[in-house]
Amino acid sequence: IGKQVRLVIVTDYEALGRSLLKGTIDVGWFSPFAYVAAKNRGPIVPVVTPVVNGNASYLGYIIAPKGNNYSTVDDLRGKHFGFVDPQSASGYVYPKAMLVEQGKDPEKFFGKTSFLGSHKRVIEAVLENVVDGGATYSEAIDSAKNEGIAVEKLAILAQTEPIPKDVIAGRPDLDPALIKQLQQVFIQYRDSDSGRAAVLRKASINGFVAACDETYDVIRRAAQLVRK
Repeated sequence: IGKQVRLVIVTDYEALGRSLLKGTIDVGWFSPFAYVAAKNRGPIVPVVTPVVNGNASYLGYIIAPKGNNYSTVDDLRGKHFGFVDPQSASGYVYPKAMLVEQGKDPEKFFGKTSFLGSHKRVIEAVLENVVDGGATYSEAIDSAKNEGIAVEKLAILAQTEPIPKDVIAGRPDLDPALIKQLQQVFIQYRDSDSGRAAVLRKASINGFVAACDETYDVIRRAAQLVRK
């Protein structure tokens, strides 16, 4: 679109939301729950959501090592459990909501919980028996497999309902015409554009679709359940 881009890596999703609302970042890539949390604090503008393997949604998993005699979530009672980040949908909000629906308060059900910062770290910690179980999602398992990580040694003890994927959102006062231009460019940015889209293929992203705030109401419901 003819703009000079400067990439900023923030410390966490909360910092990303603050940066957009302060206007120090123009556009940010949010996890579903981080988007909802930022939207609750101010009118950030959803632009697009990525499509991976033909889907704009994914599944959250509760995983454990095979061979440790864990076959259900109940087997993790009193154990050490690894979450990703407090604002990760599949790495915290959805698995916690699923546990709460089953009458399991993670703070009481598990003997210890840790936030490990990324899905890859959760997967590796489970495989290395640093934690007894962990929360991740379907695409993180696929990515780990592509990196040669022995995901076949993982057992999936439970899975969530489909979760809408990430949101690329703009700051509240970004020019609406620029928002529309960004949206159109993202949507047109397909794998068929062989040279330009190499990075998308590497990330298993097929393309993008227009993001709609109402799609994330399912995240809001899960968040309300977690807060109860």
